[in-house]
Amino acid sequence: NVDIKDWNKVPIIVGDIQSNTVNLQSTLKKFGIDYVPTNPSALTKVSFSSHFNATTNGAALQKTQITIDKTVLNGDVAIIDFSQPKYRFDLALNEIIIDDYLPVATDDSNTASKDKALTATEALAAPIILLKDIYANGTFKANKITANKIKLTNSVINIASTDSTVTITPTVDLYDGKLAGSTVLQRGKSPTLLIKNTLTGVNLEPLLTDAEVSDQLSGIANINTNIVVSEKSGEPSSKGTIVLSVKNGALKGVDIKKVLDDAQATIDKIRGKSVNQDAESNTDETRFAEMSATLLINNDIVTNNDLSMKAPAFRINGQGTVNTAAQTLDYLTSIVIVNTNSGQGGESLNDLKGFTIPVRFTGPLASPKYAIDTKALLKANAGKELDEKKVELKAKADVKKAELKAKADCQCPTRQ
Repeated sequence: NVDIKDWNKVPIIVGDIQSNTVNLQSTLKKFGIDYVPTNPSALTKVSFSSHFNATTNGAALQKTQITIDKTVLNGDVAIIDFSQPKYRFDLALNEIIIDDYLPVATDDSNTASKDKALTATEALAAPIILLKDIYANGTFKANKITANKIKLTNSVINIASTDSTVTITPTVDLYDGKLAGSTVLQRGKSPTLLIKNTLTGVNLEPLLTDAEVSDQLSGIANINTNIVVSEKSGEPSSKGTIVLSVKNGALKGVDIKKVLDDAQATIDKIRGKSVNQDAESNTDETRFAEMSATLLINNDIVTNNDLSMKAPAFRINGQGTVNTAAQTLDYLTSIVIVNTNSGQGGESLNDLKGFTIPVRFTGPLASPKYAIDTKALLKANAGKELDEKKVELKAKADVKKAELKAKADCQCPTRQ
């Protein structure tokens, strides 16, 4: 249904369009487009309806509804000035699983994707490429979105553009927590991206697992990011901080109890005691009550100097680096036993109470190796034994001194 007005002046085309429900997969095949989605039923039920108006300078779609399988998108979209497009929109989405519409991966595509895997800095810089020439203002709302297996709910994303900046302010519910913040693109010859986000009360384990970052850290987390990404001559760089705090969590793949057992075994050997370690008692994880760290981002090198982890039996401090491109780490921790009656540790570690045990973790992030600084441990043990001997000698000296004083103070009567 189309009507053209003002032919002699500035033509205006207005009307309505509505499609039947079509199988878009079949249509693409008829045009020779080889597209096989991950979900075989994707794009099999597609329809479109909208009221529209357009001139030679711009166009608008109003009361638009696009249905793709179970996904329904409603709203208005306008393009102002075709020569230098500026977009206005107000859109609402019920739900979509974007992964369903990605092409099925082949062996060739898997190999290519591995060869061309983005580094962390390149991934952070991706919005620069997408947004630096875009002028858009509007709001996008979505009840449920799944992308790269990450599940987002109740998303509200506002975009505001000027000649100098593009500002994106999201609020999202994810994994029992919330995300809020802003991403600001500063346009120019060397565009810069300012990323400031706050995540509160996020359940880390399912988030990191779905994102295929790691399945080795769990707990309820608060995370603040403040990162600056810039691009110069096509080369991206990133700097900034990520402040992390986690409660009631676990670090999998790193068994501090086993580290402590190894340290205790070293002490036992020195003292001539029999060593009897029960390998089955070790679990491949370390549970903690609190953990905090500040991550310093410098391109693909992440540095941390203030790790603090608290568990009932021990405290851990740490510092080191992670190479996100190579997926490796070099990290030095100091473990101190504070309670041998509860938690991970137990009475078998009584000899280590008060010790500072230096342990270095190196190698792949997925399966790091550790080594105890035996020299420092032996030195600490010798110092502890010396201190214990000093305390013992002082106690004996104090007893002897008390006996002599008592005898001197005793005033017995003299016989005449």
